[in-house]
Amino acid sequence: MNFTVELVQESDGRWLAEVAEMPDVLAYGQSQGQATTRVQALALRKVAEQLEDTESELQLLTIAFVKPVKQPIWEIFDQIMAGMPEEELSQLPADASIQHDHYLYGLPVREA
Repeated sequence: MNFTVELVQESDGRWLAEVAEMPDVLAYGQSQGQATTRVQALALRKVAEQLEDTESELQLLTIAFVKPVKQPIWEIFDQIMAGMPEEELSQLPADASIQHDHYLYGLPVREA
């Protein structure tokens, strides 16, 4: 049984840790480590409660807490681009990488 621990820093500086497979299991901490430790303890309590409520045969469990695997940005880009119609792609400016300040912020076009 693998549980993915996701961490987010709140605007007030605290860290929020959440177990992705258990939507109602989350905990705050002053550091990443404290939030992670608290959410792991909470998740283990929940698993223990579920085991105590189960009347089935003995099950041996292996429990691991893992960090989420981040998807590389180029894979995310490929997924987005795969769904774009060809006529929309053809409207993108060919010089967008060179003239990004012009297209994003309206600055004058740079001399090549």
